[in-house]
Amino acid sequence: MSDQIEVFAVCPADAIERSGAMGFSLSQIDDSGESRPFPIIVVRTFGNDYFSYVNRCPHESVSSCLGRFAVG
Repeated sequence: MSDQIEVFAVCPADAIERSGAMGFSLSQIDDSGESRPFPIIVVRTFGNDYFSYVNRCPHESVSSCLGRFAVG
C-alpha cells in the first residue's frame, strides 16, 4: 500500500452545499490499460470539511446512489 495521498479536483468547493453531498464518475485505468468507471461520493459537512467515498456497496457490489443527495 502506498503512503501517498492522491488529490483530484472534481468541482468547485462551493458547488456542494454544507451538509450535502454529490456523486461523481471518475475513470480508473485497470491493469490491462482499459478505462473503467470509478464512482465516488463527496460529502461536505456543516463544519465545512470534505470527505470522499467510493460509491460502491460492499455487500451488493453496485453503486449505492446516483447524483446529488442531502446528508441528514
